[in-house]
Order: sequence, then C-alpha cells, then structure tokens
Amino acid sequence: MEFGILDRTQRFDHIGFGYGHGYLGTGTGDSETIESPQRSARPLPTALPFPTMPLFLIRHAVAGVRDNTDPFDDQRPLDEVGLHQAMAIAAEWTEPVEAVYSSPALRCVQTVEPLAEKLGLTVTIAPELFEGAAPARSIEFVRSFTGRSVVLCSHGDVIPDVLRALELGGTVLDNRRCAKGSVWRLDNSTERIESGTYHPVPVAAAS
Repeated sequence: MEFGILDRTQRFDHIGFGYGHGYLGTGTGDSETIESPQRSARPLPTALPFPTMPLFLIRHAVAGVRDNTDPFDDQRPLDEVGLHQAMAIAAEWTEPVEAVYSSPALRCVQTVEPLAEKLGLTVTIAPELFEGAAPARSIEFVRSFTGRSVVLCSHGDVIPDVLRALELGGTVLDNRRCAKGSVWRLDNSTERIESGTYHPVPVAAAS
C-alpha cells in the first residue's frame, strides 16, 4: 500500500480539503502507524466524477490503544494525535453539510465535535454507526440520506462493511483504505451512491 501527502493543488482545493504538509495515520486496527510524507500517494482516478451531493464517512481519529478487558472502552477518548486530527478536519473543511452524526463512542464524537462547532451544528448520536453494529443496519442508515449532504463518523469495522456493500451495488471506489481520521467522500446524489473518493488526513496539519 502507498501512503503520503496528496497534492492539494490538484485534488483537495476543489473538493473542500486543503491540507498542508504533515504525516498520515494509516492502518485499520486500533494500533496506528505514522507514515513519513516522503512518498507520494496514488493519484485519484480522473474518471471518477466529483460528487454534487456528498455524504462524508469519517473514521474516528487516533485514540490510544484498545483494552479488550475494559467494559467502558466506548468512553476511550482521543489521544494527542487524534485531537490534532480532529482539529485539522475542522480547520480545512469548506463544504456545507446539514447534519453531523456520530457513533455513541466518545472517540467518534470527539472526532467531529470541532467540525460540528465550526458549522454551527450539534452532533447527533446514531447507534447504527457504533462499533459492532449489524452491517445491514449500518448500510440502511447510510442509504437513508440519499440527496442530503451529511457527515457520519464511525469505526474501522463499520465503514469497510458499508464500502463493500456499496461496491457490490455498483459504487465505484478509488480504493478501500480506512485509516483513522480519514474521510470518504461519497456521491450521494442517487440511492445507489455512484462513486467515492478517499482522503487521508495529515495529523500535523493542526497546531
């Protein structure tokens, strides 16, 4: 897999993200690897149309290490890196959305709180986005927003399940990554969701 900083002059400025130099969080597990920005990311396919009614899937930012013996793991907060990621998402966001939804997990809520505050919105808790939710339930929830521009913050099991289901339904995705703090931008203009593009977030973009 390739990781690195995307060229913001070619791919971010016209879709609402304009991140500066930094490092990328990678991986889909609870342990997070911070990759060097020396290597270039694979360019986004030019054949994919940019969404006119985008729905955003955000994986929660970095939140330390999971403790499987802790019954209150859902209250695990973002760590310092994750807080920077959340701030970076909000700081560089330029697109209007009508609502922000989050898994009940604290790390998800904290990831989108700065963004919601910037947009003058409140974070609405959605159990359908919680870790371990039945895939059919999560997918139905995502599809319920056809024609609406919303932000949904969820986990590293839920988002890949949703993406796989969308692909099976004909959605064209540019890859299948889902790093912590990353953003999937889906074309939500039709019920099928025609396409999706992936945007990693540099953890050093906010200071």
